[in-house]
Amino acid sequence: MLLHAENVTKTFSMGGRPLCVVNGATVDIDRGEIVAIVGPSGAGKSTLLQILGLVDRPSTGEVYYEGRALGRLSERERANHRNRHFGFVFQFFHLLPELTALENALLPNMIGTSFLAWPKHRGRYRSRAEDVLRRLGLGGRLHHRPSQLSGGERQRVAIARALSNDPAVIFCDEPTGNLDHGTSEEIRRALWDLNRSLGTTFVIVTHHEALAREAHRVLHMEDGRIVNGEEAAAAAAARLAARVSPDPEGAAPGHAPLLDAVAKPDPEAPPRRLGRGDMPPAPPPEFLPPARGPAPGREAEPPGQA
Repeated sequence: MLLHAENVTKTFSMGGRPLCVVNGATVDIDRGEIVAIVGPSGAGKSTLLQILGLVDRPSTGEVYYEGRALGRLSERERANHRNRHFGFVFQFFHLLPELTALENALLPNMIGTSFLAWPKHRGRYRSRAEDVLRRLGLGGRLHHRPSQLSGGERQRVAIARALSNDPAVIFCDEPTGNLDHGTSEEIRRALWDLNRSLGTTFVIVTHHEALAREAHRVLHMEDGRIVNGEEAAAAAAARLAARVSPDPEGAAPGHAPLLDAVAKPDPEAPPRRLGRGDMPPAPPPEFLPPARGPAPGREAEPPGQA
């Protein structure tokens, strides 16, 4: 077992009240797997990913890497573990705009190497980064800055950066969420090719159905819990029914009652104060000024000759 989370929870305080975002999740990740984590927005997917990747600490529970408990690591030890064993790919790339594609890909190497040791290892790290970028189809973009790259190219630079220290696991948080369909498929194929050729494990939070279907295993989350496929399907059906339930007073099927509430405001409700950017309501017809006629001394022009 490469990575194991045992009954982890994460609770935040919102307005003085506890909000449980991850609720007793137990996860096993084997070496060489591609695992997709899916579920509705707010289900706790990204928070669980951050706990597994040591970006955040669980409120309760424990995370194990190759059988070693990681909960007692100091912040420095956690940072070193992330740098050596984990890689991260985000929805919005998070590339440094002043650095080239190659320099961005080298960042984890630079962070994990002391100033005095860098000259000794720089050539090896640079050669590996160039090889990964070429493998991802960016051989002609090594010295381009992010502003000179397309969205798909930026994401491939982010993938190269995640691979720079040859991590055992790469955590991807919506890696195709900011890309069009065609580019999303290119990124999916790139991840799968890296899994086959390098044996890298991927844990991917996604709403991309095609990506999830191709994963070796899919974890479903609902309300902070890991659920089975049947429970996830039932919850999705319940959400859909709540959105399209018919009006009890006879509205057409699929007509949401919420829309009636918006279209038919309460006539007895007190007037709402306009905020910045609000458009004032149109005045009644009797308060509108009369239509203006032609200027004095000028006859009205026939239609079509204005």
